[in-house]
Amino acid sequence: MLQYKKAFYTILLSLSCLFLYAEEQNGEIGVNKYKDIIYTILNNFSTIIENNQIITNVHETFVLSENAVRNNGVTFKIDQRLDKILNGMSFNIYESGEISLVFGIKYLETYSPNSSIHYSILIHEYRHLHDYLKNGIVFMDAKKDEKESYWYELDALRIEAEFIKYYLAGKYNLSKFEEYLLYSFENNNLNTASILLQKESMNRLVRQPGWLSPKSLQNA
Repeated sequence: MLQYKKAFYTILLSLSCLFLYAEEQNGEIGVNKYKDIIYTILNNFSTIIENNQIITNVHETFVLSENAVRNNGVTFKIDQRLDKILNGMSFNIYESGEISLVFGIKYLETYSPNSSIHYSILIHEYRHLHDYLKNGIVFMDAKKDEKESYWYELDALRIEAEFIKYYLAGKYNLSKFEEYLLYSFENNNLNTASILLQKESMNRLVRQPGWLSPKSLQNA
């Protein structure tokens, strides 16, 4: 199985359609240089989660997003403006309809197989990809609404925290950020993380049961 996945990602990351180039003045550079690192991260990430269904929301996030990647529905790009590890990835949607997972150079160049923070960041962006795939129009409309955008971001933090707790903790040496996110998840349902990362207390915006997902996902 491991050899199959390795061969698959080698082919996938060799496809020219995935390795796009843009003007450096736009902050993007070609990803061909980093294809081996990207393959390694994706492959090791799938090893952690693919056959472990302990948390349904996390596993379903992985499966839907991973299938889109494997079916060439998602392109990869590099953006040199993502210059820290914690902001080392983003999920982008373009007017052309193209959707991309965008990597920062520092995120890629600091990766090692035992670096849990890289997997935590990846599952966060997989959640955004998942939400777009579930209902793209609603997801894009939410980006225009500050409150709805907030709930999507908080939902991605929740998936990230669950992933840390059930897939990484006890198996990896967590980063300080992951430890903080896990503490907030277990002790105040991510409210302090919301204040720190989103500059908003979710207590002020609290909803009825199911509030931790955007409106569109509550009925999904």
